[in-house]
Amino acid sequence: MARKSYHDISQVINILKTRGLDREYNFIPIDNCSEEDVAKILSESLMFLCFGTFEGFQLPPAEAMACGCIVIGYHGQGSKEFLKKDISFPVETGNILSFVKTIEAMKRNIVS
Repeated sequence: MARKSYHDISQVINILKTRGLDREYNFIPIDNCSEEDVAKILSESLMFLCFGTFEGFQLPPAEAMACGCIVIGYHGQGSKEFLKKDISFPVETGNILSFVKTIEAMKRNIVS
């Protein structure tokens, strides 16, 4: 699975690390994994962080949802049809702070 928006990924992960969320969650990149490994990782994961750019339909977040993951992230325009607020947590592209705050809010709701 190719990585897009590398700088956004780095910023979000680094902010989460400074806030201590890396002690509660493992962030596992799934690029360069076989289809079987991706399916295994997604099926064992709580959430999928989506950093898709402006493009058509995004398969990775759809696959993550099919595996039971909570999807948080960019809709990239093409995924607006299925990344809805009642079943996922869409974030406007490039809004790093909103991305981090959404992950933190999701965590609070799960723990509560």
